[in-house]
Amino acid sequence: MKKDFVARHILAEELGVNTQTIAKWERDGWFPQPEHRISDRLILYRRTAVDAAIAERRARQVLRRPPSRVA
Repeated sequence: MKKDFVARHILAEELGVNTQTIAKWERDGWFPQPEHRISDRLILYRRTAVDAAIAERRARQVLRRPPSRVA
């Protein structure tokens, strides 16, 4: 496996999520589609596409503030 591709299970481990979470992100449309499906268990993504999607997602996140209390 070349370094420009990364397997779904490796990504899940790096991101601290389940592999099914990554599949959900794909369905939601913010995570890139896999480049290669070797089998049901070995799914490869292009590392540059994954890094770009994560960077874009983090840039779009709005910091949530707790509601202010009114006295």
